[in-house]
Amino acid sequence: MPSRNLLSVWAFLDVCLLGAGALCVAVSIIWRGPDLLRNVVVTSQDLDAGLALGIMLLITFLVSLLAISQRNSLYLIILNWILVALALAVLIIATILWTLTLRERTMMLRIWNEQTPTVQSQIQDTLSCCGYFNGTSLGLLSPAAMTGVCVDATVAANTTGCVVPLVRFADYTLNNIFTSIYGFTAVVVCLFLTTVCIINVRAEEDRFRRIDAKRGAGGVAFGGGRGAGGGRGAGGGYV
Repeated sequence: MPSRNLLSVWAFLDVCLLGAGALCVAVSIIWRGPDLLRNVVVTSQDLDAGLALGIMLLITFLVSLLAISQRNSLYLIILNWILVALALAVLIIATILWTLTLRERTMMLRIWNEQTPTVQSQIQDTLSCCGYFNGTSLGLLSPAAMTGVCVDATVAANTTGCVVPLVRFADYTLNNIFTSIYGFTAVVVCLFLTTVCIINVRAEEDRFRRIDAKRGAGGVAFGGGRGAGGGRGAGGGYV
């Protein structure tokens, strides 16, 4: 049986896997609530992807409980193949988010142009800015969005654009998300390696068990042969 320390490490990593899945599901549900800037940066499709990732992590956790409870190492081998697929999926998602941070200005410009004048006005009031680049029509200040802090054209023209605070918020949010997901990758990989150790320990135990079984069978046969020889010897003494 694997050592208690090895099983403790495996159990800790498995609980971390459970925590990662629960965190993904919880954040994907909670972040669907109304939050102007967050809803602009993190779309419902992003939250759906996070929810799917969380469900995959939780399913893998349940599979791991079944695998570790079985004596047959085949279940642990199946678990490791699932962990490999999961690690690739998590790594791909995290890398996609990381690449978004490399072109945040372009991404936020596209998002800004997709918003309605009402949403643009709300962003301007929240961040105390006007337009995307600046408070002019060339700076992407829509006439329909000239409300609140940007209602006066002269004031709007002398007010900084929303690009800097928007990109700063997007950078902070996306960095936290992809860093956390990369952390999930580390948990999955460490759990995979620990499971490999348990498989190897069990394989070694099975090998020694088979060797002991062969030795036991050989001892019984050898003892039976000596008994037969003793009987013949006794017969010779009688004659």
